[in-house]
This record gives sequence, structure tokens and C-alpha cells, in this order.
Amino acid sequence: MLKKIIIKNYKVFRDFTLELNPGMNVIVGDNDVGKSNLLEAINLALTGRLRGNQIAAELSPFLINLDATRQYIAAMRSRRTAIPPEILIEVYFDDTDDLAALKGTNNSLREAAPGVKVRIAFNDDFLDEYAEYVRDPAQITWVPTEYYQVDWSNFAGSAVTARGVPATASLIDATAIRLQNGADAYL
Repeated sequence: MLKKIIIKNYKVFRDFTLELNPGMNVIVGDNDVGKSNLLEAINLALTGRLRGNQIAAELSPFLINLDATRQYIAAMRSRRTAIPPEILIEVYFDDTDDLAALKGTNNSLREAAPGVKVRIAFNDDFLDEYAEYVRDPAQITWVPTEYYQVDWSNFAGSAVTARGVPATASLIDATAIRLQNGADAYL
């Protein structure tokens, strides 16, 4: 069971925490408040994938929260030092013996818990190229995600693969379904 989700700087979420109840949870809300983004973030943390592809192949400035982007751009244009914003998605599991390998304090709360996280942040290997890019702050209109890297790990601090995560997700996006004819609708 998922116990808690923490999302920082991902799409509509600047700093979001959701504690889940044991059993079933129902998420309701108006349009464009983040219900689908929440499910997408959970799927990303559990699978390392976005829209069916590895997240590293899907990196885009549009994944970063708009307020975080605006704050970064304003700081750069005023010639203040600004660290490019990072995305963090953490999924906490119920603390059971079979999840001991995922347990640790390598999470934003420093809480001893089992879980996995995806961190998308600036890659220091690109410091020189990035320094050249930010030399002219007027050209900065988005967060330069081409200088980012993806780290997918458990709370014990070890990198994970889909096989190392005890839960998985299948995100079905009904808005992406394009029916061409009656046979498609039937299928």
C-alpha cells in the first residue's frame, strides 16, 4: 500500500504532500487542479516512465512547475545566483518486512521508511556549458532541462529498476484514446 506522496516542482505541484488512508482513496476535484498530474507523478515514481517512455527521454521545461520556473528566470535576469529548480517525487510505502530493502532515510523528510523517489535535477557535469548559456540572462525563457539528469532510487539510497520496485502502475489516459471506427470502440 502507498502511504504518502510528496511532489515538488512537478507541473501544477510546487510543494505537495498527500497522506493516503489505508484501503481505498478517492481523488475528486475541479478540472485542471492536478488529479491527472498526481496519478502521473505516482506512475513516474513507480515505473520511471512518463507517457510510456523512460523519463530521461521525456524531459521538458514544461514538466517543471510554472511558479518555480518564473522564480528561476526572474533571479537569473536580475543577475542573482539561481539554482535551476529540481523535480522531486517520493512515494512512501507501508512499513512491512518485505519492503526492508527499500527502507532508509534517503528522502526529503529524513524519515526511516520504505519508498522510492525520482529526482530530476541539474547535472554538475554540464557546469561549463551551463555557465556559457546563462551568460546572457535575456535569452533565458525556460529552465534548461537539457542540463538535467534523472535519479531513480529507493529510500535506502540505492538505484532502482522496475524489477526492484514492489508495486507498479498502469496509467490509462482516456484523453489519449483516438477511436477511428466502430471496431476500435468495441475493442
